[in-house]
Amino acid sequence: AVALVFVLGYLASGRARWPRLFALGGAVFAVLLVQMGLGELQYRTHLPWELVLVHVGLAAAVWGLLVAFVTVLWRPPAALAPTRT
Repeated sequence: AVALVFVLGYLASGRARWPRLFALGGAVFAVLLVQMGLGELQYRTHLPWELVLVHVGLAAAVWGLLVAFVTVLWRPPAALAPTRT
């Protein structure tokens, strides 16, 4: 999470250059925050199975989004490539 915050900070400084990349990173961070909040709710309510299922589903979504985000950072497609200014 700390590394993601630093990457988002870097992308925020160049937000005009990478607006879609920053939006994708923000989506990853938002889903991660929801996942963390749901984990805390699970802990406080003693693991109801419905919350466990949602928590596991969100974990898969976080993993998928994070893999997509890192892939796009590594080799951005033409639609997300930095604009020339």
